[in-house]
Amino acid sequence: FTIIIIFTSIILILTSLLIINILIVNKTYKEGKTFLTNNYTMEVTSSYYTNVDAKSSYINTSDNMYLIISINVKNNNTSKKTLNLNDFRLKIKDKKYYPSNKLCNKVSDLGKCYDNNIITKDNKNYLIMYQIPKESVNKKMFLYMKKSHEYESLITKIYSRLSIKNDIKAYMWIFKVQR
Repeated sequence: FTIIIIFTSIILILTSLLIINILIVNKTYKEGKTFLTNNYTMEVTSSYYTNVDAKSSYINTSDNMYLIISINVKNNNTSKKTLNLNDFRLKIKDKKYYPSNKLCNKVSDLGKCYDNNIITKDNKNYLIMYQIPKESVNKKMFLYMKKSHEYESLITKIYSRLSIKNDIKAYMWIFKVQR
């Protein structure tokens, strides 16, 4: 009887740890859901794929697409803060992609690109741009944002994980038809 109680206790503890890990520690947020980091309140409001600019010209001629993510961000701190774009990474399968905002001004019709702007206590929308292979379009992808710089000495960084929607992209695609 004691063995059954011990075994049941171990199963309950492991199950509780798994639930806490999935629902709290490694929670995956969806587009449109607000989440907190140590310094900011953030929300990914929308995302777009494109390979053309605001004037319907190709951004580049390679086999790449651009994922543009619109974020709403507010500073929760009293000191002036800027976002570090190196803290944002996009993961598609086992590959990681980092923001490449150098061409972001080409999609200015979608919003204002983030360019080391000071984040204030007011909500502001900015665009972050990723160059990804065309074959990655509509694959399952996650955006990771570092929650804090207080854990720099840890081997595993603490990130917020956000699922990028793929189901609404079909009508948002902006393609130029080749002739």
